Amino acid sequence: MLSTILWILVGAAATGAPALFVKEYLKDKQVTWLLACALSYAVLVTAYLNLFATGSVHVLYPIIKVVSIVLVVAGGVVLFRERIGWRGLAGGVSAAVAIYLLSTD
Repeated sequence: MLSTILWILVGAAATGAPALFVKEYLKDKQVTWLLACALSYAVLVTAYLNLFATGSVHVLYPIIKVVSIVLVVAGGVVLFRERIGWRGLAGGVSAAVAIYLLSTD
């Protein structure tokens, strides 16, 4: 169980990180941000291999996506001082609930 939770967190971070890396690349045009994107996708594939070998794809994949969205929004707010209004927050919560409902048996 702990291994599954760890791989979900790793997969979520690896899913969301490229968005933040691209934003940084667009600011300063350093190729290292693009290399970080490539590395992040390699980590994501590794997480998928470990998760999907032991669990249901239709449950784990949506969970990874929801956690990833939360991480990207938090990263945007903390790192880039982006603002999220009540509509954005309500939309995020609604999306998380919808994905949860779709992924449960």
